[in-house]
Amino acid sequence: MFSFFRKQIKKPVTKNASFYERENPIQSLDDLKNVFNKKATLQTQYKITYQGLGLNEIQSKKLSKQVGEVSYISNHEEKIPGHTIYYYKKHVEKFSLLLQFHFLNDVFFFATTKVSAESLISDKEKQKVLDQLLRHYPDIEIPKNKFTYEFSDPKGNVVSTREHIYIYIDYYANNPEVEKVKAQAKTTIFLEKPLAPHEERLENFI
Repeated sequence: MFSFFRKQIKKPVTKNASFYERENPIQSLDDLKNVFNKKATLQTQYKITYQGLGLNEIQSKKLSKQVGEVSYISNHEEKIPGHTIYYYKKHVEKFSLLLQFHFLNDVFFFATTKVSAESLISDKEKQKVLDQLLRHYPDIEIPKNKFTYEFSDPKGNVVSTREHIYIYIDYYANNPEVEKVKAQAKTTIFLEKPLAPHEERLENFI
């Protein structure tokens, strides 16, 4: 995606696990449901890719070859069974990129890139980043200085951008393997567990 950023600066790998865990946008089952339900009305005729890869081509066992040395791997099983996240830090030009690849039962379903800098990113810099994104999808027209939008491709893959202090670019995969994982989740991790006999119920207090 960021092919226009030519020179990469090597930095030592950070071992701060809490930093990476905080960056995870899928902290709960509700967050996972929101990712699974993501849709976009605007559509491009071009295939959505991430780091030059089709979203159906991303595999955990090939990430080191596809992306490079991993910075951190999060086993998120305690909160979401089967959820694993691979984090990568990249430093290009004046920007710092934090890439996340999310897998459920070893099936890739979501990725996000956080774009930051040593100082606050200016609107001009935000525009540069998002212009680069849109070069891959020339049929998508977005007004200048609009930094939040979303669109899908003919396969139902979605790109969505978020603006806060930083710029976030989110990628939602849609393919038969992801659909299978979604169906499995409905009958397993998304099922509300019945309360044990000794557990109190909210209705007793409200």
